[in-house]
Amino acid sequence: MKQFLEQHVISILLGAVLIALTVAVLWRLQEDGNQGGGGRGGGGPVPVVTSEVVTAPFVDTLQAVGSTRANESIEITANISDRIERILFREGEQVEAGQLLVVMNSAEERAQLAEALANLSDQRQQFERLDRLVATNSAALSQRDEQKARLEASEARVGAIRARLEEREIRAPFAGQLGLRQVSPGARIASGTMITTLDDVQPIKLDFSVPEGFLSVLHEGASIRGRTAAWPDQVFEGKVIQISPRVDPLTRSVAIRAEIPNDARQLRPGMLMLVDLVRDERTGLMVPESALSPRGDDQFVFRIRDGHAELVRVTVGSRLPGVAEITSGLSAGDVVVAEGGLRLRSGSEVRVQREIDTLALLPDRSANADTEVGG
Repeated sequence: MKQFLEQHVISILLGAVLIALTVAVLWRLQEDGNQGGGGRGGGGPVPVVTSEVVTAPFVDTLQAVGSTRANESIEITANISDRIERILFREGEQVEAGQLLVVMNSAEERAQLAEALANLSDQRQQFERLDRLVATNSAALSQRDEQKARLEASEARVGAIRARLEEREIRAPFAGQLGLRQVSPGARIASGTMITTLDDVQPIKLDFSVPEGFLSVLHEGASIRGRTAAWPDQVFEGKVIQISPRVDPLTRSVAIRAEIPNDARQLRPGMLMLVDLVRDERTGLMVPESALSPRGDDQFVFRIRDGHAELVRVTVGSRLPGVAEITSGLSAGDVVVAEGGLRLRSGSEVRVQREIDTLALLPDRSANADTEVGG
C-alpha cells in the first residue's frame, strides 16, 4: 500500500511539471507571435531592411565547361624511311602554307634527276631536228613520231623523279605554329615518324556540351563568352559555328562548337574554359535574392505599403549572384523587405532601418544570369 501511494505521488508531480512546461512554451510562443505581428499584436513595428524594385539590363546565359582545340591541327610526319638531311624550322615558329620544313636524304634522286634532264634535253634536240627534216621531206614522218614518243617518255621520267624528290621535302600544309621538334638532323627515321606538330590557332575553336533541353534556345551565330584560369580577369568572346545534329544517347547532351578570335595567340589547344552561352539579352525587374520567401512551390515577397507589410506572390525568372529577376507580381518602384521578413506576416507594421541599393548588388551593368548545365 505504501509503495502504491509513493508511485501515485510521483506520477502527480511529473504531471504537474509537464503541465507547467507546456504553459511556459505556449506563453513563449504567444509572446513571439505578438512581437512578429507588429501592429496587430502589440509590441511595436518590426524593424526591417528594404530595397526598391529596379529595372536593369542583363544577359541571360547558360553556363558550361569546354575545351579549346586548334582550328586546324596535324602531326608533321616522315613520308619515307631514310636519313634527315636538313631541318629548316625552329620550335614554336609561325610558318606559312607550303613553307619547306625538312629535307630528307635525296642524293640519289638528285643524281637521277640530273641524268634524266640531260637525256630529256638530248631527246628534245633530236625531235626538233627530225621535225625540221620532215618539213623538207628529208626524213620520214614515222621517224619523227618515234622520236616524239621517246621525248615524252623522257619527260615522264623527269616528272617521276621530281615527284620522288618532293616526297623527300616536307612542307607545311597550312599556315600555323609549329610545336616541339622530335627528331634531329642526320637521324635515320622510319616512314610515319612524328617530326613536330602544326596548329592553326587563329581563330581557335571551343567544344562544349549542353543538355538536350536547351536545343530550343540554341542557334548558330549565338554569342559565347569564355574564361580560362590562365587569364581569369579576361573575357574571350566568340560565336557558335556548329551544333551537332545528334544527341548523345548516354548523356542526353548536344555537342556545340564555337569559334573565338585569337589574334594574340593567348589561347592554346587543350585549355579548359568556362563558357557562358548567351541565351537572351533583355531588361528585367530585379530584387535582392534575400527578399524571396519560398512557401511550397511558390515564391513570395513582403511589399511595403503605408508602413505595413503585404505578402505578394511573385514569379521568379533568372537569378544572379544575390539578385533575382521578377517576371510577375511586382512593378518597378515597389519597395520590398530584403532583411527581417522571417518575423513578418501580412499586415505587420514595419520600421525601415536602412535601404539596400539593388543595382549595387549586380556584378556589373551587363550582369550575367547563369544557368549551369549540370543543375
